[in-house]
Amino acid sequence: MARTGRRGTGGRGDVTPTPSGRPPGALWYRPKHDSGKARPPRSRRGRQRGFRRFVPHRLQRLFQRKYWWLWVFVIAPCVLILGTMATLVIAYETIGIPDTPPLKQTTYLYDDKGHLITTLFRGEDRTPVPLSEMPKNLIHAVLATEDAGYYHHGAVSPVAIVRAAWADVTHGSYVQGGSTITQQYVKLVYTGSEQSIFRKIKEAIIAIKLEHKYTKNQILEKYLNTVYFGHGAYGVQAAAKTYWGIDAKDLSLVQDATLAGEINAPSLYDAIDHRTAAKQRRNFVLQRMVDTGYITQAKADALAKKPVRTIGDIQRVVPAPYFTEYARRWLVAKYGDAAYDGGLRVQTSLDLNMERDAEQAVRNRLPSKHDPWAALVAIDPRTGQVKAGPRSSWATSTRPSTRIARPEARSRRSPSPLRTTRTSRRTPIGTGRRRSRFPTRSATRPIPPRASTARGRRATTPTNPQAR
Repeated sequence: MARTGRRGTGGRGDVTPTPSGRPPGALWYRPKHDSGKARPPRSRRGRQRGFRRFVPHRLQRLFQRKYWWLWVFVIAPCVLILGTMATLVIAYETIGIPDTPPLKQTTYLYDDKGHLITTLFRGEDRTPVPLSEMPKNLIHAVLATEDAGYYHHGAVSPVAIVRAAWADVTHGSYVQGGSTITQQYVKLVYTGSEQSIFRKIKEAIIAIKLEHKYTKNQILEKYLNTVYFGHGAYGVQAAAKTYWGIDAKDLSLVQDATLAGEINAPSLYDAIDHRTAAKQRRNFVLQRMVDTGYITQAKADALAKKPVRTIGDIQRVVPAPYFTEYARRWLVAKYGDAAYDGGLRVQTSLDLNMERDAEQAVRNRLPSKHDPWAALVAIDPRTGQVKAGPRSSWATSTRPSTRIARPEARSRRSPSPLRTTRTSRRTPIGTGRRRSRFPTRSATRPIPPRASTARGRRATTPTNPQAR
């Protein structure tokens, strides 16, 4: 080999090609492992493609077909479980309790002495009551039917879900639900009844967080004041008034079982329109109370023989219908929708005793509907408050709701015939010496009576099952 010297190489010459064809810098000797033959190019078939390139060599054998069972029964389920758990954790941290919408509450109208005249509501008749004023038998009936282990499990009960699924499969139809009372309350107030897995997940998460915020009794009280019982009645108090005309605390055991049976399907187990189905459902509730230990079998058998009785869906006559209609219009003009669903407690200047006496006086003088129409207005001259305002007897006795004659002279400074408050405490009236909104003539030709044209805006007596 020939070497040539160059500057800057430290006295070492560069290797120049030799006649043998060796490249520059090649060894002048041949190593033992070098046979002198060129190595064949490496085949590409042996190279791993795709994600297998990143798998360690020792684990690549798991991808062979003989290990299919490992993927199907071990690896895939573990990945699915871990993914589901991660998704639930993210959803739990993301989903919070929404703002609770205000519940629609019925408005009450009272006379000057605090006696109830009628109520106003639109769509939802609801009067919330505390859990302490609800009968124990009603609470037991609801728990036995809807969620027997309410006080023993959390917001979500996996056992109840499995039991309900098995009951539905064995019966071939939907016969039992797996939602707890907390989940049902969340469905009524927050999530709605959309049929989707995402809604169920959201419902379960909100239910869990609700039980961290409220006690079991608080959630049960909210549920019983929210659930629908049919005929526009929401909550146990409105339902008791609708079906029997009494307060919830005065319900009997058989009435408690009837109401508890209507929660599942109010239209199907309607105690007014479908008494046979309601009786079967009531007896089922009584048997559930026996199974859960709330009552004895002998007592359930005795109550099961009783028929289903209600006051019926009857339109009742409104005391002082024209004054009530005038009060309703005044409230709507001043408070808007809150006149129906704001839960107002309105004390008016009307005296029910004077109203009855005035109606009787008109009825004695003009008993027939062929007689001339008559109307009178009784006003306290000291305060200008309207104490009575009846019309002809045939008009007031045949119409459940009527139209009031528009006053001929109205002063902007005249006081309202009623006072309102949003609490249960009623404020007495003190208007002073002012002119009345009503005409002072004792007899006029008023507008003929007619039923209220606003849908769902009837103002009727507390005995009316549709609107109290």
